[in-house]
Formats: sequence, C-alpha cells, structure tokens
Amino acid sequence: MRGAFILLSECCKILKKNTGSVVNITSLGAEQGFPFNPSYQSSKAGLRQLTKSFARDYSYLGIRFNNVCPGYIKTKMTMSSYVNRRKNKTRSDQIMLSRWGEVKDIVGPVIFLLSNASSYITGSDIYVDG
Repeated sequence: MRGAFILLSECCKILKKNTGSVVNITSLGAEQGFPFNPSYQSSKAGLRQLTKSFARDYSYLGIRFNNVCPGYIKTKMTMSSYVNRRKNKTRSDQIMLSRWGEVKDIVGPVIFLLSNASSYITGSDIYVDG
C-alpha cells in the first residue's frame, strides 16, 4: 500500500498541471474476497479504496481515479488454476459468459477510463468479470 500511495501521490504532482486520469487494476476479489489468498485479496481491496480516496481528494484539480476490477483472467499468475480441469470448470461455472477472460479483455475498459469519453466518471469500479 505504501508503494501505491507514493506512486499515486507522484501522479498527482504531474497531473495537477494538465488534469488527467489514473486507472488502477484491482480485482473482483477486492469486492468478494476469494478464499486461500488473504494477502492478495486484502492488498487489492486496499488499492480499491485508496483509489476512491484519491478520487475524492483530487477531484477539485480535475484528476480522475478509477479502478478496473478483473475477474478470472488467463495470466501467468492464474495458469495453474486454468490448466487444472476441476478448478477451471468450477471457476468457469461461476462466470456468466462461461469462459475465463484474457488480458485483451481489460484493454477496452482501461482505454475508456483514460479517455475523455469517461470525463464524468471518478471514484468508480468497472468490473470485467464475464
């Protein structure tokens, strides 16, 4: 959390001259708290709330802070669960679109939040969880 706080503070120093947008990547787990990984879940929840605090504190400068909260995404970190047939099926059965996301599924929401198309959005979470 200390590193995230310092980085966001530095972003504010740069963006206050031009306004802008910051997007943090948290996790669906920040909201739901998945089992057997408390350090990951709590750090993502902390980042989620830190983003909301910065949104409130720096909105007067026109700086926007938002979160993209992915669900199950195929990455190096999740590959052991993805290739495990039982875990994959258990997770896929919980996803409305019945499939894991890919990194490319996160790109559109991030671009949207960084663009002027989202100029009236701050302190929000966009869930990309299928």
